[in-house]
Amino acid sequence: MNKHAIYPSAHPLLDVAVDGVSNRLAVLFVEARDSLSIGVARKQLIIEGVATDPQNPVLKELAQRLHQHRVGALKLVRGIGRDELAEALAALAVDPIRSGWTRRGSESCGRTSAFSR
Repeated sequence: MNKHAIYPSAHPLLDVAVDGVSNRLAVLFVEARDSLSIGVARKQLIIEGVATDPQNPVLKELAQRLHQHRVGALKLVRGIGRDELAEALAALAVDPIRSGWTRRGSESCGRTSAFSR
């Protein structure tokens, strides 16, 4: 998400970042796993029922960003499209306080959250 926050939408490094996340998810979904559930608290994540260290600065920042977007949980499913993933990362990279973005709810596919001004 950080790269989406600092680079323009057509920048080649964004493709690299999205591919990196997509490849990591593909590794997770190679096994018998069909989805990955992530709960969001103010300063930590709950990944598949296991709380992350609230002192981990990277995970703490991610939890805070998701919380600011009023995202309470994420469920990433096998087969999530690269474009869907890129759109979600770009939306979450926007500072919701400065931009006035608000969470509207899930799209009909149930895979990503829709954000609007």
